Amino acid sequence: MGLVHVSLQRIGIEAKAPAGYGLRNSDPSRWFAFAKNYCLTDVDDTISIGDVFVTQPGPGQQHVMICERKGVAIHAHAGLGRVVRESVGREPSTLAHWRLI
Repeated sequence: MGLVHVSLQRIGIEAKAPAGYGLRNSDPSRWFAFAKNYCLTDVDDTISIGDVFVTQPGPGQQHVMICERKGVAIHAHAGLGRVVRESVGREPSTLAHWRLI
């Protein structure tokens, strides 16, 4: 959620910065509380530009991404230690999906 936090700050939305994020997260419910703090609302629709979504790339892992355009997302890549742009397929499997209110 750090990338989401910084992105929203850039457009003038203030929220408490997330803490305690690790590579392994067994409980995805923590993201739901963060979403509320960031003026994000649940969406049950196709992922659109600017939407924030959580995927599960592996067991015990959740990953927060921002849709840049159809099939492409921006996210913080732990292995590379930087923010990257990556193809995610047409409609990635998501645990959660939000849109800025």
